[in-house]
Amino acid sequence: MSYPEAKQYLEVGYNSIKARVAPTAYAVVQRAYASDSDYTSDGKAAGWWWLRSPGYNQNQAANVNTNGSLGYDYVYYASEVVRPALWLNLEADIF
Repeated sequence: MSYPEAKQYLEVGYNSIKARVAPTAYAVVQRAYASDSDYTSDGKAAGWWWLRSPGYNQNQAANVNTNGSLGYDYVYYASEVVRPALWLNLEADIF
């Protein structure tokens, strides 16, 4: 998901509950960060997640912070997770 898509669909911005995501238990075991002060709408500890948008330089990428805001981090940080983005047409005949 790019930053413009995340802003449009998930309202990425400071204190955006909608943009927060909790890492899975498996991701936490693999060292994904889970906040002790920012939580998702269902009360789970929020984590950082990557966007496909670039950062300020070639070593960075955009991300969404635990509080739901836009950030930038170095791409070698292993504490951030990937959030899958799927658009499904539930009215299609295949369902």
